[in-house]
Amino acid sequence: SLDIGHGAGGVTNTAVGTDALDSSHASATHNTAIGNSALTGVHTAAATYNTVVGSLAGAAITSGTSNTAVGASALDGTDDGAYNVAVGVNALGGNCANYNTAIGRDALISFTGSNATAVGSGAADSATSATGLTAVGYNALGACTDGTGNTAVGKDAGATLTTGDYNTALGALALDDSVIDTQKNTAIGYGALSGACTNDNTGLGHAAGAAITIGDYNTAVGSAALDESTVDAQANTAVGYAALSAAAEDDNTAIGHKALFVFTGNTATAVGSGAADAL
Repeated sequence: SLDIGHGAGGVTNTAVGTDALDSSHASATHNTAIGNSALTGVHTAAATYNTVVGSLAGAAITSGTSNTAVGASALDGTDDGAYNVAVGVNALGGNCANYNTAIGRDALISFTGSNATAVGSGAADSATSATGLTAVGYNALGACTDGTGNTAVGKDAGATLTTGDYNTALGALALDDSVIDTQKNTAIGYGALSGACTNDNTGLGHAAGAAITIGDYNTAVGSAALDESTVDAQANTAVGYAALSAAAEDDNTAIGHKALFVFTGNTATAVGSGAADAL
């Protein structure tokens, strides 16, 4: 049978479903629980203005306030978290703190911190205590457990990043194969910086810097720029379509369409469309 009531908090509360809001406090007001065991935790007076829809949604909240959860087991792990939004099965399922937004199945499912945003199925679903995390897209930042200031937008963007800091990936598969603890990389474009790069690399354009592996301080601007660099390539600058596109090594500068297109050495400089493209 369907249970409809308002719990101990009185008429400002609404409960629909078996055991929904069944342990509320007399001063816990303005709560809405719809679903089996929704908001079923033992509330204190501080548990106010929570809205949950779904079986077991918000089930562990005791003193949290102003939370919104929609989906089975959404926001079911936090007890004192506040101002969180969880939409999707298991979204924001850990004992999170405050001001988090998770939209999508399992988005931020294990998160325990604050101020994170994840939108997409499986987005940031391994994150625990990361700070300043933003993940938008299927599996974006899907392996990130810790770190500071990481942003990924696009399917599988930053997908293998685990503990790095201050990385930005915009585009499907951007920065999707980075090594552990990679730092301060910026990848904008489909597949940009999609190799196992390490620190302080910039890739702007389709597949820009895509093959940088264990390399640092490289800059690639343009579709396919610096897209076939060797392992541990350092301090290269490539600007233009397919500039420095072969397995170059260190300290090269190529500016122009296909400049240094097949170059594989060190310390070369070429400026102009097709400059030194046969070397």
